[in-house]
This record gives sequence, C-alpha cells and structure tokens, in this order.
Amino acid sequence: MSLKERVISIAPDFIVKFCAAPYVAGDNKESAIQEADCLWQTRRVRSTLDILGEELTSREEVEKVVASYFGVLDGLKGRNYATISLKPTQLGIHQSFDYCYHNISRILDKTRLP
Repeated sequence: MSLKERVISIAPDFIVKFCAAPYVAGDNKESAIQEADCLWQTRRVRSTLDILGEELTSREEVEKVVASYFGVLDGLKGRNYATISLKPTQLGIHQSFDYCYHNISRILDKTRLP
C-alpha cells in the first residue's frame, strides 16, 4: 500500500470530502452534468467528468463502472463542452490488457454519432 493510500485509509471521511470538495461536482451523474452545464453557461468553462475509484480487480466492479460511463455519456449527449476521463485501473487492466482494451473500446463506441 502506498503512502497516499495509507493516509487516505486512516483519514476520517469528512476530511477527505472537505479536501476533495472543490474538485467533485456531485455524487451522481445528474449533479455532475448540471454542474458542467452551469460552468459552461455562466463562464464558458469546459468540464471533464470522471467516475471516482481505481484499482478495481473484479469484473463485476469493472462492469458497473462501464455501465456508469454509458449512463454519463447518455446524459452528455449534445454537450460538446464536457468530456469524460477514463482510467485503465478502473476498466480492467488488472484482469488483462485485452479486457481493459475491450472495455475502453465499448465506451468509445458509445461516443460515436449515428
């Protein structure tokens, strides 16, 4: 376990949330998309949405993240001022390169226009 992981694991949740608050738009896709809309409409600031979490090792967890990204992408349709951020450590790299590549490809396919 890295030093960062140790510190985060022993830090009370309220401290972690306080430190992360300026960078977290919400705890669900609706609030994150709403914040992206607000930033664009009021300040013309582009956003990158990220589903938090890394170091996933089970396929079940990875599949939930892939499904979550599908939902975020559905919500972002027509919003060319917002993007997503993908992390291989969240998308199956610990299973295999091919599995991770497959999941990233699935997400990228969802972004293609008809």
